[in-house]
Amino acid sequence: MQFCILQSDAMERDMSKIFCSTHEHRSGIVWCMECEKILCTKCRQRHDKALAEHTSMGLSEYVQFPKCALAMHNLCESHDQQLEMFCQDHNTPCCMKCYKNDHELCKEVSFLQTFVKDFKQTTPLIDLMHKVQELSHILESLIKDTNKNCENLYSRKSSILREIANLRQSLNEHFDKLEKEIVEDLNVKYSEARRNTNEQISLLGDKNVELKRIDMDLSFLNQYATDLQAFLGVRILSKQVEDDQMDLQSLQKDKKICEVDLELTMGPKFLSILKEVKSLGTISIQSKPNNSIIPTEKKTRMITQLNLKRRKYIKIKSKQNMVITGCAILPGLQTVFADFQNSLLVIHNIDGTHNRNIKLCGQPSDMAVVADYMIVVTLWSLNVFVVLDLREDKEIRKVQMKENCYSVDFCNDKILVSFEKSKIVHIMDIFGNVSRNIQIPTPNLSYVVQKENMLLCSNRNENKVTCFTEFGKLSWTFQHELLSEPHQIAIDSNRFLYVTCHGSDTVMAICSDGQSSKILLDSDDGIINPSALHIHKDILLVCNSLSGDAHLYDIICDQ
Repeated sequence: MQFCILQSDAMERDMSKIFCSTHEHRSGIVWCMECEKILCTKCRQRHDKALAEHTSMGLSEYVQFPKCALAMHNLCESHDQQLEMFCQDHNTPCCMKCYKNDHELCKEVSFLQTFVKDFKQTTPLIDLMHKVQELSHILESLIKDTNKNCENLYSRKSSILREIANLRQSLNEHFDKLEKEIVEDLNVKYSEARRNTNEQISLLGDKNVELKRIDMDLSFLNQYATDLQAFLGVRILSKQVEDDQMDLQSLQKDKKICEVDLELTMGPKFLSILKEVKSLGTISIQSKPNNSIIPTEKKTRMITQLNLKRRKYIKIKSKQNMVITGCAILPGLQTVFADFQNSLLVIHNIDGTHNRNIKLCGQPSDMAVVADYMIVVTLWSLNVFVVLDLREDKEIRKVQMKENCYSVDFCNDKILVSFEKSKIVHIMDIFGNVSRNIQIPTPNLSYVVQKENMLLCSNRNENKVTCFTEFGKLSWTFQHELLSEPHQIAIDSNRFLYVTCHGSDTVMAICSDGQSSKILLDSDDGIINPSALHIHKDILLVCNSLSGDAHLYDIICDQ
């Protein structure tokens, strides 16, 4: 497919010179994203009658559309047939001829539609947008640091000049010539250092501009592209982002991104033997590595590689008829449990022995770790959450809410609270100041946790786990025959979700895209009506609701 466009740069195209794909002498007015054609007025009239469901955009949006998406077509380049399959083994889309000729023996081949359906709402596009924004933030930080370095160089130069002047005052005219030479050397080295930092700023600026372009392309893909175009475009943009990321890592490794300084080294004998002194010192450029961390790409783990190794069994020492609704792992591997029925926090030592109980003023429904020994606990019966310092067993703050507080999570220095009968999730600080509310388009939420820009919700009434964007838009829904009465959710460093299934006596792991799962624990492992769980680093704590049994496991993800 070729378009009649006179200029290749999308931002510089003259819309008056964009012509209809069928009638090259007629000016185009819209672009059909499914047909991948520019339509004139007459073509559009016929097109809209026959293909009213197709999506089109005006030329003002078209000229800003990412070039990577324009270069992608629905037809196979080799056979000019519709792309229908996707081979995961080779990470490539293919037509039926390609499939029969080259991919029929591949193990992971599926219909392309299963990958591109609602693609813009799924994890790869969101993750890439997050990665671009993260890298852009790092670049902006590097530019800011390097600009500050330029200012510090000037201050350092002034400081060295003062040192030279102070020394000069104690010496006689014999040092006039030497002073002139050292100042000239300083100026030469300062100019060289400035050139170095200016080159860094220029290099980093170019990278930042490129990332902002990719970010803009992603935004347009997300807003205007078809799912297929978004899917194909993200593959290209992902490669560009990975290349930029590797370039930055290479530059940092080769010390081409570094802090530049000026240093004065004084001659060791000039104070005692004036006649032998030939120089006051030397000026050198000192390069220190920049401490900004450029993230490396994590190796993707398969859920089949995920296993648990039992570390310890804990018998929770609470009162009779306990109902455990929350748990946490503290520094030093102390454990704390929330007993809803008896309004208690129960704390155990690293060896599993009982430490103490803390009486609460209401029934705790959930808890989250805020700092080393600071936790936030929702008190369901009182419509409040409290912030506790467990080093002194002291209540730091109590925040009154309007509804029954149910689940709580702590992420990005913010407390996330959900309510028993509400679709609203509050994001707030520890003082209770609400920064934003998120409307979740589903009732009957059980527990809600946040990971980066995604919200993960369990729904025990409908036996499902759902994932929403930070704006409350549904990303995916997971259901399974053993996902019965799902309760609490936790997320590990590999972004696997762990869910307690109260109705099926299991603990289940789910991939971050909601596409696959694995049963990790069941009744044979002592899991009976599990309710609460918590992950600290690579350690999993799981609690039964009524029996007072808790288990610690090491999370192992085999290579």
